Amino acid sequence: MIHHSETDILKERIKGLQHRIQQLEKDGEPYAEMFSRFLDLFCIADITTAQFLKINPAFSNLLGYTEEELLHCSFLEFIHPDDIEPTQRVIDENLKAGKKVLNFANRYRCSDGTYRWLDWTSHPMPEKGITFAVAHDITRLKRMETTLTENEMFIRTVMDHLPLGIAVNSVDPAVTFEYINENFPRLYRTTKEAISEPDRFWSSVYEDPVFREKIKKQVLDDCSSGNPEKMIWEDIPITRKDQETTYITARNIPIPSKGLMISAVWDVTKKKKTEAALQETKQLLENTQSLARFGGWEYTLETRALIWTDEVFRIHGMDEFKNPVDLNHAVSFYEPDSAEKITHAFQNLIQNLEPYDLEVKLKRADNKTIWVRTMGRPVMENGRIVKAAGNIMDITDRKSAEERLRQSHELLSNLARLVPGVIYQYRLFPDGTSCFPYASPGMNDIYEVTPEEVVKDATPVYGRLHPDDYDQVVHAIQQSAHTLQTFYCEFKVILPRQGLCWRWSQAHPERLEDGSILWHGIISDITERKQAEQEKEKLQAQLSQAQKMEAVGTLAGGIAHDFNNMLSIILGNAEMILEDLGSSNPVAAGLHEIHKAAERSADLTRQLLAFARKQTISPKILDLNTAIEGILQMLRRLIGENIDLLWLPGKNLRTVKIDPSQIDQILANLCVNARDAITDIGKITIETGNAGFDDAHCRENEGFRPGDYVMVAVSDTGCGIDKKDQENIFEPFFTTKPREKGTGLGLSTVYGIVKQNNGFINVYSEIDKGTTFKIYLPRHTEKESPEDRKQIEQKVLKGHETILLVEDETAILQMTRQMLERLGYKVLAASTAEEAIRMCQSPDTTIDLLMTDVVMPAMNGRTLAERLSLSRPRMKSLYMSGYTANVIAHHGVLDKGVNFINKPFSKQDLSQKLREIFDS
Repeated sequence: MIHHSETDILKERIKGLQHRIQQLEKDGEPYAEMFSRFLDLFCIADITTAQFLKINPAFSNLLGYTEEELLHCSFLEFIHPDDIEPTQRVIDENLKAGKKVLNFANRYRCSDGTYRWLDWTSHPMPEKGITFAVAHDITRLKRMETTLTENEMFIRTVMDHLPLGIAVNSVDPAVTFEYINENFPRLYRTTKEAISEPDRFWSSVYEDPVFREKIKKQVLDDCSSGNPEKMIWEDIPITRKDQETTYITARNIPIPSKGLMISAVWDVTKKKKTEAALQETKQLLENTQSLARFGGWEYTLETRALIWTDEVFRIHGMDEFKNPVDLNHAVSFYEPDSAEKITHAFQNLIQNLEPYDLEVKLKRADNKTIWVRTMGRPVMENGRIVKAAGNIMDITDRKSAEERLRQSHELLSNLARLVPGVIYQYRLFPDGTSCFPYASPGMNDIYEVTPEEVVKDATPVYGRLHPDDYDQVVHAIQQSAHTLQTFYCEFKVILPRQGLCWRWSQAHPERLEDGSILWHGIISDITERKQAEQEKEKLQAQLSQAQKMEAVGTLAGGIAHDFNNMLSIILGNAEMILEDLGSSNPVAAGLHEIHKAAERSADLTRQLLAFARKQTISPKILDLNTAIEGILQMLRRLIGENIDLLWLPGKNLRTVKIDPSQIDQILANLCVNARDAITDIGKITIETGNAGFDDAHCRENEGFRPGDYVMVAVSDTGCGIDKKDQENIFEPFFTTKPREKGTGLGLSTVYGIVKQNNGFINVYSEIDKGTTFKIYLPRHTEKESPEDRKQIEQKVLKGHETILLVEDETAILQMTRQMLERLGYKVLAASTAEEAIRMCQSPDTTIDLLMTDVVMPAMNGRTLAERLSLSRPRMKSLYMSGYTANVIAHHGVLDKGVNFINKPFSKQDLSQKLREIFDS
């Protein structure tokens, strides 16, 4: 028995293979030329050894290897490691079994180390141990598939993390949903199951049947118009029994081709409550893609023969065993426009040797229209064209994918326009650099940079961050990158056009293969909300201050009322005793001191009433320049000779309506404070002027109110007021002076007077530089001439008329009666309203004037006067009180035509008031 070595066996097998190749070449001579010029990759391979036996030049052109390099190796050596096992399985299970293989894809290594995807169709001949195979390059299609997959992942991630409600639905009029995200039912305060049932949307969202029908009609009418501008519904209330009402905004974009619309909703409850915008978008994208298929063709100019591969027949929907079609028949498959393009390109190829590459529409034999890519090039021999050869590929799937991709981009753009903010991708590289691979157009508003400016470098965005928040934002990004937890952050930015703004961002991170972190997220403008929150805090502080002032004012008013009654008794009796004793009596000096102390107490009481805004005033239309000039001499005596008083009156000053005595009080208090702030010598300046403020100015300056005003300013060169004390200077009893020099009511009184006259006051001060108080009183718009302040002759005026005196305090009743009788008047005294009514019942009793206390038990003075006027219409009235009562005044301002005298009053004050009434 002869034993051969393995080398001998291999030599015998190679010799057999060479014989088979020679036989194949002999048998295939008619096709050799076509084989060598075939544009697809065509080969003959050994099924057992996986060795190429024959390849066409297209292999070398695509992979970059020489024919010798490919023929002397197993084709498994060129296959991507991940594809070797599937390829071997196809060989074992299909080719060795004689089964035809269609559309099997794997990756082949090129000479430069890259890989190309090839799609194989193999026809095996197991009895000969070989297979015939055709492949075409589908690398571009694979890349497109990868791109679409990445886009789908991006869109899905954004959809999953946007705090918006997104739905795709029809309205006809039943609301049927094709897609609902998690936030959509939550914002409508219902469930996905409830609204998923046809036409359950209306009843599950809107509880009130009246509102339900109203909003349903509006939505259906707007949707039927097809106008996107009408399909925006803002501040829709969502009510639930025993629950707080929330508000949403809904915007919709119609998709007419599908009879659907994209609905985006977001919660605007905070905006509704605070007059301020949160908000975001989601995207919906559906893309599919399938492998492309190629076929080859060749046209011989001399014989006019057109040869198609089997794949070309399949693309045309024809039986591959039928006789080949001629050129005219082939062109007839194309739609008219496409046929014209093909004809022109083919003629240009034949005549001018110019290759072509067209994408056109083709109608198959089964009347199905598809998209194909057809390419052609000239085949030259001896410098002249002899043939035209080319490929045709069914690109319907690719075209569909491109169309879906276009729609998805359009959908993304539409959603991005709906969201009040920016949708973005932010990428942080391992070296610390970063960029925004994607940003919606809202980037222009959020950061005032274009998406193109930050697509490669995020530095312009970092440059917009407020210095106080820069470290916070960077730290939050680093934490999210480290933990891969969702990034949340509120921060400030400084923008060239918008100035200081607030932003809120939320983004979800993922780690990429290269170690970089990619966030998918949104950024919203929350400036209005933050401003509203700050304004709310200011208003709350102002409310607390107002409540405190009101409480102290109520207490002060009550004390002043009772104190005035006591002072009336002291002053009145002291005045009459002094009158009886004469100035030479030794007791007179002591009584004078009692009288002066009571007057000072009355002044203090008037300060309390001014602070509490309960003093009775009689406003007059004034020119402040004239009013101030009238008291300048008194103010100079008040501040002393070591301080200069500078008066700067404004020109063309507007008029105001205020009680002249209140101007005296304001200036006296402010000048005394200014005097005390100046240690030695200094200057006090009083100036006036017109002022006007609009809404924008008042928003930027706390305490200011819109309108036209007259300004009075008192400035000094004193020690100034520190910031802490400035917050408290208008509080009652607050003072920075020593206890023996200040009561703490001066500025409180000024504040009360200004507020009572609907004005406002501001203080500007710097330590060791001085203080300025600016008072703004509303401009008076009535067309009247200002009244000059009348100087009343300082003397006691007597009378003879009959006066009905009504006072529930016995001591005051007796004291006032004595005053009136000493002035020559006849007095009828009553301690109650009922007693006064009985006195008036006798028609023989003559009464010229009713003088009554305002506040009395059982019946107030105003009501008593009205009762008596029914029977005595000619009787005049004079009211007296320790503080303003609403029965004769509103907000401290006397009703028109009302005569009033403040308690305590002197005999002289009373005499002049009575003659003013009787002689008018």
